[in-house]
Amino acid sequence: MKLRHRGPTVKTYSINDIFYSIQGEGPRSGTAVTFVRFSGCNLHCRVATNGFDCDTNTGSFELLTAAQLLAKAKAVAPRARPRWAVFTGGEPLLQLDEQVLRAFRGSGFLVAIETNGTVKVKDDIAKYINWLTVSPKTADEGVHQRVANEVRAVLAKGMQIPKTGVRAEYRVVSPAFDGQELNEENVKWCVQKVKENPDWILSIQLHKILKIP
Repeated sequence: MKLRHRGPTVKTYSINDIFYSIQGEGPRSGTAVTFVRFSGCNLHCRVATNGFDCDTNTGSFELLTAAQLLAKAKAVAPRARPRWAVFTGGEPLLQLDEQVLRAFRGSGFLVAIETNGTVKVKDDIAKYINWLTVSPKTADEGVHQRVANEVRAVLAKGMQIPKTGVRAEYRVVSPAFDGQELNEENVKWCVQKVKENPDWILSIQLHKILKIP
C-alpha cells in the first residue's frame, strides 16, 4: 500500500470577529482601529463577581491561518496611516504568537493587545507590541503580566478599585453597563472612586453610548 505524504500542518487561530471601529475606552479612546477578537478565555466574567457579563460569544469562531487573518484585517482597514490592530478577546494571549504579530507589523500595522493579565507576554512577541492594556479580572496574585501602558478596571456600584502591582502610565476606571445601557449609579460610583484615587482616570465606554460595534 502506498502511503500519502502529508505536508506540514499550518497553524490556525480561533477568531470570533474582525472589524473596523473606534477604540471605545481608555486613554486611546476615539482612535480608529481594526479589532481582532479571539475566541476562548481562561476566565468566566459574571455580573456577580466582575460587575459585568463577558460580551464575547466564545462558541462562535472561524479558524484562520496567520495569512488569512492578516488578509481579513487588511480588507476592513483603510490604507491611511497610522493603522492600529487591537488584539482582544476572550484572552488573546492564549493564542497570539510571533507569527501573527510579525505579519501585522510587517504590513504596516501598529499593534495593541488587551489582556486580563493572567498570561505573561513572552519575550519573543514583546518587541512587536506598541500598546499593552491589562484589565485584571482576578485577584492580583493571578495577574502575571506586571508591566503595561494601561491598567483598566470595570466597576459596578460597591466594587473597589483593584489593588494591582501592574506598573502602568495610565490607570483607568470604567463604569459597568447594564447590557448596552449606561448605569448612572455605576457612573456616580466610579466618579467617587476616582476622586478618592486621583492616580486613576475615568473613562466611559464610548462605543456603547454611540451604539457602534
